Amino acid sequence: MVYVVLDDLSTFSGVDGAVVAVLTKAGEDEVDAVSDFKAVELDDKEYVTTFVSINDLLDCWNTVRGTDL
Repeated sequence: MVYVVLDDLSTFSGVDGAVVAVLTKAGEDEVDAVSDFKAVELDDKEYVTTFVSINDLLDCWNTVRGTDL
């Protein structure tokens, strides 16, 4: 099982559907204002510059490292 460990050491039990998102300044402000990422749509270019799934990141890691995470 692969876990995503956050900076406060809390975890999610799995990575399916999880993404790394790069927010614009407006996106950061929106998340700060409501204290919840659900206020930001991933496909809204006003708030999100880009995003990549954790699964895609792990696939890249496996390709480069020759592993099977």
